[in-house]
Parts: sequence; C-alpha cells; structure tokens
Amino acid sequence: ACSAAPTQSTNGQPPFYSPSGTTVGGITTYSSGTQAIYSCTGDFAFPASVSHTLTCNAGTWNLASAPQCTAVCSVAPSASSNGNPPTYSQAAVTISGNTKYRSQTTATYTCQSGYSLAASTSDTITCNAGTWSPSTPPMCLAVCNNAPAVPNANTVAPTYAPPAISGTTTYQSGTIGTYTCASGFDFPVGTTGVVTCGSVTAGLWNPNTAPVCT
Repeated sequence: ACSAAPTQSTNGQPPFYSPSGTTVGGITTYSSGTQAIYSCTGDFAFPASVSHTLTCNAGTWNLASAPQCTAVCSVAPSASSNGNPPTYSQAAVTISGNTKYRSQTTATYTCQSGYSLAASTSDTITCNAGTWSPSTPPMCLAVCNNAPAVPNANTVAPTYAPPAISGTTTYQSGTIGTYTCASGFDFPVGTTGVVTCGSVTAGLWNPNTAPVCT
C-alpha cells in the first residue's frame, strides 16, 4: 500500500483519491492501483503534455512529485493583416467563463492567398507559463512571382533559396534568386547575380531586372 501522494504544487489543489484510502490507527494508506487526481486553482492548469494523475504501484507512487500547475494563456494574438485566425495544438480550457490555453500549447498561423510568412519565419507561437512567445503573430507579406526573365542566352535562370512555396511558382518574402553565367561569360564589374524578394517593395524582386552576363 502507498502512503499519501506527494503534496500538490503551488497553485494546486490537494489530490482526490480513487478509490479512497483505508484509515487504521489514524494512518491512511492506498491500495495498489489507486489514482491520486490533481487539479489547479485560478488561472492555472497543467501543461499540455502533463498528466494530472499519479498511480500507486506496489507501495510507491509512479512519480515522486505532483504535477506542476502553470499559468494559462489567454487567446493568442489576432492574425496580422492578410492572415487567417490561428489554430491550436490543444483544446481550450474554460476558466471562470473565459477561454484559456495550457502551457506548451502552440498557435499556428497561415496567410491568405497571395501572401506568405517571410522566409525563415516560424508559423507558430507557444504558450509558456501564461505568456505567448513570441508575443506578436508572424507577419503575412506579399509573395513574389518568378524572378525577372534571363535577358540573353549567356545568363542562366536563377536558383532559389528557399525554393518556391509548395505547389506554386511563388516565393516568400526574403527569398534569394541567384543567377549564374554560362561558361566564358561573367557579370559586369559591380553587378551581382542576386535578386531578393520583397527587400524594397513587398511582392517585387530587387533589383527588378535580371543581371546581364557579357
């Protein structure tokens, strides 16, 4: 049999036992298989990946400490312009009539047609002990179509980093298109073979003409 389960964490309630224990001589013990079920107070809940129960197994609780109650987050920030409302990795919890999300929950953002997150920008924010991190949603920026056409046979069509958005021929803001020259040709002095999506004007390549190999 097990003795009392570990004391609840800060902002936690004493555990409820199922089944209840047996008291002999003022000492309460719990049979193998008993569950100690914990809950939290106020604007606190267990993180998304944390179980709220401990189990007595042959005289020992399966964990040495109670689950930790952490602050919950309010609804995630609204999407940026041209963005869609976020979706959540975990179901919401209702506390005092308000919609809240457990710590470790992620909110994932997407963009409307013709827009995308910038290259290398994460599409998620994470609830961390009461605060969304980052604290602002990712920005949706106009995408670019294919980079300017090559001007002559000496110029090789660009390669893109990162590549086109899956299933499209459009590119995220921040994408770099790199042109190369055919053998025996080169860019004029002071000219590079690089264009960048959205670096000056959203949705447009800069420079807006392809380099010429001569």
